[in-house]
Amino acid sequence: SDDASSLTAGLWLDFVKDVKLRGAINNLDDSESRSVSGGFLYQMQNNFVVGAEIELLLDDEADGLGFSVHFGRTF
Repeated sequence: SDDASSLTAGLWLDFVKDVKLRGAINNLDDSESRSVSGGFLYQMQNNFVVGAEIELLLDDEADGLGFSVHFGRTF
């Protein structure tokens, strides 16, 4: 059976007003798909947020790079 769970450890850092930086290690429990990611989140005055994140795979035998853009609203 395929296990869909993973363990991630990370940290949010308040960088400047309305900007947060994030760093994380993803899939700590799976050495084949372990990766590191970093990104930012910017909260606009109208409670909308925009952000971006980049992720790099740490496996020696495979290369992997991911990039994502986020848009949302705070509640």
